Amino acid sequence: MSYADDLRSCKYERNEIITDFESDSVCLLQLSRELQHRNYSPRTVEIYTNCLKFFLKWLHYDVSKITREKVLDFILYLQKQGKAPKTVNLYKEVIKFFCRQIIKVSLGQEIKLSKEPRKLPVVLSRFEIQRILDSVSNSKHKTLLSLAYGAGLRVSEIFYLCVGDINLDQKTIHIKSAKGQKDRITILPDKIFEDVKLLMG
Repeated sequence: MSYADDLRSCKYERNEIITDFESDSVCLLQLSRELQHRNYSPRTVEIYTNCLKFFLKWLHYDVSKITREKVLDFILYLQKQGKAPKTVNLYKEVIKFFCRQIIKVSLGQEIKLSKEPRKLPVVLSRFEIQRILDSVSNSKHKTLLSLAYGAGLRVSEIFYLCVGDINLDQKTIHIKSAKGQKDRITILPDKIFEDVKLLMG
């Protein structure tokens, strides 16, 4: 199972039965607030709260059961479920953050992260990229894909990009709260300049 599939699987159904909704909702709310106070991105807040929700469900919503042994049992459960090492490490980080910062529970000796296999990224050729772009019939979507590829933008950066972030005179793009909550400036490629200008109206 891929890391992306794992993230989707840690989401919960809104209509599921919760045996102790009050304490459960308080835990999630406290975690969400703490993350927001630390300027974590909305996507990170969502992922962390969903992972905590999944962990609390495994605990039958009894926070008093959280011990180092229980956390290790949960990690073993995730591994037996075929979760990717990156996903298991994400849960470890969420649980450690929740215990340390929210409920002030010590897990004793540090729980080490799982080793993640290092794979080289798949790099598409220009011909393959062009084939992908040519397959997109919607001009707006095609321009956004071209912009993401040409300017080296992440999906989240394209999603939150505003018209005011693009300076046509200087041919620059202001990426706000990028990875690590840091702003950065990137170049608007000449090849798609006219398409972007047309899209901006």
